[in-house]
Amino acid sequence: LVGRVNDKFESGGPGWPPLAESTLRGRRKGGKGAEILKDTGRLAGSIEPFSGADYAEAATDVEYAVYHVSDEPREVIPKRDFMDVLDDDALDEAAETIIGFLTGEL
Repeated sequence: LVGRVNDKFESGGPGWPPLAESTLRGRRKGGKGAEILKDTGRLAGSIEPFSGADYAEAATDVEYAVYHVSDEPREVIPKRDFMDVLDDDALDEAAETIIGFLTGEL
């Protein structure tokens, strides 16, 4: 899961709204080379695995992360859900990993 979240950061979404002109003007170097949710590296670098006996997840302790993934109505910060990584491929990969672990193949 952490790898999938990291892949989402590296690919810049996909499908995330572009940075606003006002945001680009305020970024270092006048917006040149600005990367969505990656400029400082704080959020992207904070993704850690978190798991227990019956769950596994990717998590962050960065307090402003919630503003990017929330389904709440928004006017300023567009939704850029970097945690939206559970698709059929991710679930198949998880199932293969679990089966491999249980059968001793991993």
